[in-house]
Amino acid sequence: MTEEDMTSGHAEIEFAFLRGTVYLFVFMLSLYLFINSTENSDIYAHTRLIEQLDKGNLVAPHFLYHLTVYGISKISHISFFYISCLVLASCIVLTMVLIERILCISFKETYSNVFLLFISFALMFVSAVYFPLINKYPYVGIWSPNPWHNPTFIAARPFVLLSFYWYSLEMIKKKYFDKWFSIIRISILLVICALTKPNFVLAFIPASMVFCLFFADRKKTMLFKTGLLILPVLGVLLFQFLFTYYYNTNIDSSIRFCFFDVWHVYAQSVPIAILQEAAFPIFLSAVMFSLLWKEKLLIFSWILFIIGLLIFGLLCESGHRKNNGNFGWTHMFCLNILFIYSTIAFLRWVADVQDKNRLFQMKLFLCVSVFLLHFFSGIYYVRYLISGHSL
Repeated sequence: MTEEDMTSGHAEIEFAFLRGTVYLFVFMLSLYLFINSTENSDIYAHTRLIEQLDKGNLVAPHFLYHLTVYGISKISHISFFYISCLVLASCIVLTMVLIERILCISFKETYSNVFLLFISFALMFVSAVYFPLINKYPYVGIWSPNPWHNPTFIAARPFVLLSFYWYSLEMIKKKYFDKWFSIIRISILLVICALTKPNFVLAFIPASMVFCLFFADRKKTMLFKTGLLILPVLGVLLFQFLFTYYYNTNIDSSIRFCFFDVWHVYAQSVPIAILQEAAFPIFLSAVMFSLLWKEKLLIFSWILFIIGLLIFGLLCESGHRKNNGNFGWTHMFCLNILFIYSTIAFLRWVADVQDKNRLFQMKLFLCVSVFLLHFFSGIYYVRYLISGHSL
């Protein structure tokens, strides 16, 4: 074995140790946050739904998370609440693993593994830019790509990320679903997403169609095969709609059109809130506007974000559920995807620029500064929750 091989081996061991330490930290921090969450955290509400499941009552049509916790709890004889916390902390780590993997595949020859690990870490914590002078809370009203209090959002996120990535991979590699396996695996993932929390697929279905229609190379093929892979999840959504608004006699509610009514309840200015939550993607897209059309996945992410924004703004539930803002989860799923793929576009832009002149350096400094504002706002948001404050 040469000295170079030994040095390389030591570097791999050191990185594996660092990686394990970072993931352990994220897991333990998440677990601590969930276990010590306040009563207004959705973890308690969903624990009560699992207790209803234990009595033989199917209360929610998106039952996969509840069923998973119920099954593990029965096998392990650990309470529903503590199993919920363990499952959610594991989902947080799994999401970070997927983000890191996507970054490593995208930049395996460009950036170091250590750098990409810490970018993945940062993406798990970014949140809306918080200004104490105008925002009463670090989350309510300005929302976040990484909400920490909703278990079904957290549980669905790995499947959301993987389904979006696998779908986009068909376009990047110009495969166009040439194998049935590709259609089947994405279709299964979308069904899992819907059965865990259906909000993402509400935006993904129209967004994928819009993208295929205007930006895909083989439009007819992509539209047809996208239609095939979304058929099963459309059936799931129909079941969930009928269960929630027709067959469930405990809920006196329906879906109504509105104009950002729910958001206005929690924010003084919706446009300012949008700027705060998506400052980095907006600023980055403005800075690299001339190159934007080359970044098809960023365009797809923007289409997804805009549709998610419109769903949250223009749809609401009537009755006592109106101000729950349940369509807001669609918006936050899409915001999360937008942040990840904006970061990928940013890293590619930095790597590809040949003339790193003063103008480029100024743009780079401003982009990094805005990203760090999101990151430190997210750290404050987590600290705020750990301190026992309400949302």
